Amino acid sequence: MPNNYYERIDGKKDLIIALGDSWTAGEGCYTDKIIDDYLSKKITKEEAFDLGRDVFGPDGWPDALAKLMDCDHINLGWGGGANTAMAKRLIDQNDRDHKGHYENVYVIFLLSDPTRINFYSGAGLASYNVGTGADEPIMKAYISSVMKTCQDADLETIHALKCIDYYCQAKGYKFFYGSAFYNLDNSFNALFNLYKQNFHNFMDYDSMVHLTDTPELKSRMNCGHPNQKGYKVIAEQMHRIIVDNKWI
Repeated sequence: MPNNYYERIDGKKDLIIALGDSWTAGEGCYTDKIIDDYLSKKITKEEAFDLGRDVFGPDGWPDALAKLMDCDHINLGWGGGANTAMAKRLIDQNDRDHKGHYENVYVIFLLSDPTRINFYSGAGLASYNVGTGADEPIMKAYISSVMKTCQDADLETIHALKCIDYYCQAKGYKFFYGSAFYNLDNSFNALFNLYKQNFHNFMDYDSMVHLTDTPELKSRMNCGHPNQKGYKVIAEQMHRIIVDNKWI
């Protein structure tokens, strides 16, 4: 993303706005030095993560896809973020008239686990994860009182997708969505009927994780994320889907 919001714009470039969790933020793109220092126990995993945050974004899929499409990009990815948080980050916190400066604006959302939840807290956003925080009081209450079935969680994500879709229609943006590591099934996609802008209909409902399921493409930090090469593979797959379906 340019330092000055529009400093690189010549009036007719395209823009990608990337939404998602740590797979969009670029987690896993550690430098060799950070990994070597962690593996040799010079630094802890938490210290490695703090150092890595400065280098994650430039090597993630949004940057790689923007290079393939020769356009600008804004990465709104947030590690641990719930899907509902992405609607808030786009619509509430980054509501700008991009069409006034770009020819085309593409909002691309790699979904996270639908069971994550999100609230405003202290004028900011706070997300909670069933997988890592199931023992927290708020998650216990959510699981016992709200999430009666998995479909309840899906409906929360679908509401966020609809908000983003309607927002993009109003702004004149093009909206595509897929999934990072959570395999969405036919019932989910049937609930949110966006077949012409849905990565899953062209990927047999698989998530992006299957593209990087080799040691060469996984981060050596064993954090469950791709490395720089893995994110490039994801970007290349996205680009093929977008071009093959003539979305651009």
